[in-house]
Amino acid sequence: MSASKKPTTPKKEILRHRASAIPETKFYVPNYPNKLYIYKNAASRFWWVRYYAEKRILRHSTKTESKRDALEAAKAFYDDIQLRIANGKKLGKKSSFAYCAKDWLSQQKARVATKSLSKESYKQYEYRLNKYILPFLGDFELAEIDYQTLNQFLSYISSTEDKLSVATVKMYLGIVGQIMTHAEKINLISRAPHLPKVKAITNARGYFTVTEYRKLWSRARALRGKGFQYRKLTEEQAKANGYGNQTLIISECGTSKLGRFIKRVDITDDLYQLIIFMVNSFVRPTDIKNMQHKHVEIVEHDHTYLYLKLPPSKNKKDPIITMPKAVEVYRRHKANYQVIEKQEQANYKLRLAEFKNTNKDFSVAKVEEQLRTEKMTQREHKVLNTKLNLYKKLNVGMPTFT
Repeated sequence: MSASKKPTTPKKEILRHRASAIPETKFYVPNYPNKLYIYKNAASRFWWVRYYAEKRILRHSTKTESKRDALEAAKAFYDDIQLRIANGKKLGKKSSFAYCAKDWLSQQKARVATKSLSKESYKQYEYRLNKYILPFLGDFELAEIDYQTLNQFLSYISSTEDKLSVATVKMYLGIVGQIMTHAEKINLISRAPHLPKVKAITNARGYFTVTEYRKLWSRARALRGKGFQYRKLTEEQAKANGYGNQTLIISECGTSKLGRFIKRVDITDDLYQLIIFMVNSFVRPTDIKNMQHKHVEIVEHDHTYLYLKLPPSKNKKDPIITMPKAVEVYRRHKANYQVIEKQEQANYKLRLAEFKNTNKDFSVAKVEEQLRTEKMTQREHKVLNTKLNLYKKLNVGMPTFT
């Protein structure tokens, strides 16, 4: 019998950073230490030189595509390093892009403390520096970074696997520009280089036509008082009832008992009023949940409008002046909830009186101790825990909506 050959596993391709050396392009400089060599990387068409000294890796672009010229540039680079070591100068620590970026970032952190910059913005700066900026530009000397270098950086971030949008690419370039301007201010460079221009692509936001808007609020008004249920179907149920691969369905309450009930959603008048309010106040959906009555002021002069001073979000701090229709909606909303508030407060007083009558010796500390130490059935534990939660809820105070 002939020996069967073992199947050979294909070699896994090693993924390298675009700024890393391509192994087959690495050439040592003759008659110089092996720590000095030239190489090429995927991020630049030029030859680069690398040298290890004083426990630091030093890299430098030779700014040439000629191998012969690159070797000469590497020798000059080596001589410059040796001269700086002999004169007791540090090797590019304070003149490197990474050092300046760290100093700039510390200033942004100070701005967070003085509330002139949001924590979210600071986190974005920190993330973007570590994600793409420092891996590409970190080892550069500030004096080496010119328009051409920044153009190479632009090409690098524009061709990443993340497929960054034009707006995000501009943000990355903006951070680099701020760091270079900071370097100029603290006299690390004489002048910050020009930034490459990125052509912005304007994507207009979607909008409703007048007809579509009318359909939207008319439908919301028609659905007031109706409830809808979410139900989870098995794959067999979905296919048998014409839903295909869709296993989560939404139907009006009482119209279907297929599958497992998930939750119920009731459509109230609030949805109808909210649609009209948002259109006439220009408030974003994410800001609605943070809006309180203390942020709203009705102004009545030559024109009637709402003056909205909402909590800052997404770098938006300016107040909002609404259309007159928003005033009508807001007044209607307050009037509706004044009635609801009176009903809820009456119910609250009734429930609190009932609780006190039936639980005269109730003690939170005593009940919590019982739940923690005494042995009881699951049902007894649930009843006692429900009573405790009700007591805590009642002691929060009367509900208010206006």
